[in-house]
Amino acid sequence: MVLATDGAWRAVDLGLVESAEEFLDRVSTPVGALDLMAALRRKQAWIGEDADDATVLALAPAL
Repeated sequence: MVLATDGAWRAVDLGLVESAEEFLDRVSTPVGALDLMAALRRKQAWIGEDADDATVLALAPAL
């Protein structure tokens, strides 16, 4: 399960990921989440958009 703020969801709005499923896949690991959020910040800087909060919480079921 992933909880994401609207700032993090901008990754979808800006086309960095194609779908909710791809977003989930990308943020399912710490490295993937950091990579996507860094790409989001680069894209926002490139288009001149002020960065909003971008918070993601990913929870995996206990085995």
